[in-house]
Amino acid sequence: MSLIFALFYNLIFIPFFYLSLLLVVPFHSKIRKGILGRMGMNRRIKDIKKQMNKGPLLVLHCASMGEFEHTKPFLLEFKKSKPDFRILVLFFSPSGFENVKPFSAVDFYLYSPHECFFLIWQFFRQLRPTLWIIAKYDVWPNQLWLARWFKVPIFLINASMHHQSKRLFWLTKPFYRAVYNGFNQILTISETDQKNFCRMVDSDILTVIGDTKFDQVIYRQQESRKKEIIPSSIVQDRWIFVAGSTWPEDHLHLIPAVQNLNKKHQKLLTIICPHEPTPSHLDEIKSHLPNGEFILLSGIQNFSKEKYLIVDRFGLLANLYSLGKLAY
Repeated sequence: MSLIFALFYNLIFIPFFYLSLLLVVPFHSKIRKGILGRMGMNRRIKDIKKQMNKGPLLVLHCASMGEFEHTKPFLLEFKKSKPDFRILVLFFSPSGFENVKPFSAVDFYLYSPHECFFLIWQFFRQLRPTLWIIAKYDVWPNQLWLARWFKVPIFLINASMHHQSKRLFWLTKPFYRAVYNGFNQILTISETDQKNFCRMVDSDILTVIGDTKFDQVIYRQQESRKKEIIPSSIVQDRWIFVAGSTWPEDHLHLIPAVQNLNKKHQKLLTIICPHEPTPSHLDEIKSHLPNGEFILLSGIQNFSKEKYLIVDRFGLLANLYSLGKLAY
C-alpha cells in the first residue's frame, strides 16, 4: 500500500503541485523567493559535506522561524550531550531561511530540498545524515520514505493533532497513515494529541514529552535579561502593551481600541510586532496610525515619546514580551 501511495504522490500529485506553483510564481513574492533561493542547492550541499569531515550529522527540518525558535533549548542540550555531531537546520519558508541568525548549537543552515524524490535521494546520498528530526507539523512524505530507505532514524517532535484534523478524514487518512507510520517515534505535546494520533498510527511509536516551546520561554526569559532591545530610558515608567505576531485583520480591530486607550492612559506605549515585517505589512500598519505617533524599531535612537513602536525585524517577539504588562 505504501508503494502505491508513493507512486501516486510522486508521479501525479507532485508534478501537479509544482506546475501550480510555477503558475503563481509571477504573482507571489514569497513562493518566488523560495524557488529562486533553492537554486544552487547542490553546490551548497557539497560545501557542507566538505566542512563536515565525515562526522555524524543531525538534520532538523522546520517550516519557518517559529518552529526553529521553539527547538533551540533542545538543540543546545543535544549539542552538549553529543558534541561530535554537526547540526544542519533546513527551512521550508523564505521567512525562516532569510532571517535566521547565527546560533551556537547550529553549524549549517539550508533551504529544505524540493519535494522531488530524486533531489531528496541525492541529498541523503551526499550528506548521509545520522539522525533526522521534523519540528511540529511540516511533514513531507519523500523525506519520510527516503529516511527509511537510507535507514536514518526519523522523529517528529512537538507533534500535535486536532481531533478534526484533515489528516483524520476518511478519504486522506489511509495516505497519512502510510506516511506517519514511517516515523521511528512521534513525540506529542499532550495526551490529547497522543490519542488523536492513535487514530492514525501505531501506538508504540507515540510518546508524550510536552512542547519545547515552554523550554524556549524560559530560555528566552533568561537571554532577554542579558541584552537590551529597547533602551530602558524609553520603557521606564511606561505601561507597555505588546501586540505580537499580528496580521492586517488584527490591526483593523486592535488599533482603534488602542487609540481609545491612549486618550485615557498617557503613559501607554504600544509595541506592534507583525508576523511578517515586510515593507507592505509595515506600510499597512502605518496607514492606521497618525503621523508623528509611531516610530520603527530600526529608528529607535530617534525616539521622541511616540505612542506606537513598530517592530521591523524578525526574531525579537519573545524578548519583547518580557517588557509588556499586557500582550495580544
